Amino acid sequence: MNEFAPWQEWGERCAADLCSEDTQAALHEFASMKWSLYLERGTRGSEIPGSGKISSQEAWQRFENYCWIKPTGEGKSTKSYLFTQLDIGKEGTPTDIVRASASLIMRSVVRDFLRHEGPLRFPGHAKPALSLSDAPPNSRESLTYEDLLRDTRDPSKEAEFRELEQLAVTEAVEILAGLKERQLIVITACALGIALSNPEVEKIAECKKSVLSEELKKTLRDIEKRIHKDYAEEDVRGRIELAEQVFRAIHNICSQPKNQPEMWQSRLFSLATDIEK
Repeated sequence: MNEFAPWQEWGERCAADLCSEDTQAALHEFASMKWSLYLERGTRGSEIPGSGKISSQEAWQRFENYCWIKPTGEGKSTKSYLFTQLDIGKEGTPTDIVRASASLIMRSVVRDFLRHEGPLRFPGHAKPALSLSDAPPNSRESLTYEDLLRDTRDPSKEAEFRELEQLAVTEAVEILAGLKERQLIVITACALGIALSNPEVEKIAECKKSVLSEELKKTLRDIEKRIHKDYAEEDVRGRIELAEQVFRAIHNICSQPKNQPEMWQSRLFSLATDIEK
């Protein structure tokens, strides 16, 4: 397998779990190496928090989740941004270009981790929260953080983006309505940042991590197949972009507390709260 092949396969799929074992191994190795590098730099000799000592698979999962849920200033997915770097005439091989962009993304992933879970967080304190409606400190004007954020999205593409976003939400709701309880449990756990190896998740789902991992892979694969089948008339890039928006919508829906939650939902959200403390 050439060096670019794992990235190419991941670019054509919606998640590493849908890729071949060789591709998963290569991507996990990259994520683990960059995670360790930026974690060491970020802590500057401080003791690395226990939650920072993670497996290569979890390092990749954090990277991939970031790519799904963190849009760029133009509203595109971070994953799409990563591969568009190949089309703007940058010097270097495709592997060098993608790995360099992926490294910058992983640096942001580690920074988020250190900001919310790192050594500067005191035990027992909740993650720091910042609302876009808050006013910047010492601001003399009635501005909020949202006012200060520059909107770089192309206005001519705003309607197109909103249409795609709404379509993705519609698809996500229909997909979630058709999933079985165990499928919903693994997707919700991932959306809340809870590892499937967590003993409490195994208790809630009443099965072991290995079964849950396979359930997650199968569910993601089935969702991807559904989108590619239902939108076969669209070009490949369009289907991939829609799939990414659908996965992001599923993530957002599953990570929001419910007014009348099922018992398993209450237990997962309670677990997520305990982990954050």
